[in-house]
Amino acid sequence: MEIELKIGLATEADRTLLIKKFGPPKQNISQRNLFLDGENGELRAEKYVLRVRREREFPAAGPVVERVILALKGQNIGKGVLCKREEIENPLGLSLDELERSPARLLLMASPPISALKERLPALATLKSLGSFDNDRAVIPVALTIEGESVAMTWEVDRTVFPGGRVECELEIELGDEHGAEAIAKAVEDILAEAGVKTVAQPRGKFSRFLSCLK
Repeated sequence: MEIELKIGLATEADRTLLIKKFGPPKQNISQRNLFLDGENGELRAEKYVLRVRREREFPAAGPVVERVILALKGQNIGKGVLCKREEIENPLGLSLDELERSPARLLLMASPPISALKERLPALATLKSLGSFDNDRAVIPVALTIEGESVAMTWEVDRTVFPGGRVECELEIELGDEHGAEAIAKAVEDILAEAGVKTVAQPRGKFSRFLSCLK
């Protein structure tokens, strides 16, 4: 189960200020996210998301690391800034370019996300590309004092370029469980406000916003 907080940032300048105040980043990651569906929208009809992500990681020290990861995600059942959903991930031995040319070949693989997808949608016969978007992520370790306890967390500060050139920024924080999520969210929003970083409500996930850009 993926459990994370998602806090929208008002502008790119607020993202820049956040990184300046709480950085420097431990690593910077460039992501391209490709989304797939059945020919007749079978995955979207059942609230599933199938994503192939190519990541190029630029650590503070050492060589660039590249990987391709396949993920099957379920419907978000969280509320407010808390996102909670099933997620099955697995590394892929194919390049993103290969999958963009022939997305249906994924159905021939025995990776955990595809096995789960076939189990839930046994009539699914093929896959097609819905398109992609790019995301730049700065990864920053942060420790906050929350209700008298020091809490170590990792902030993922995103700048996303959607189809058509729309740019949005947000902060994501993965949690081990839901315990204390509201207190953590409030502490984060308070410390951002103190630093002059403006936040905005962001009730929709990146995939939903990506789809709205295709209309």
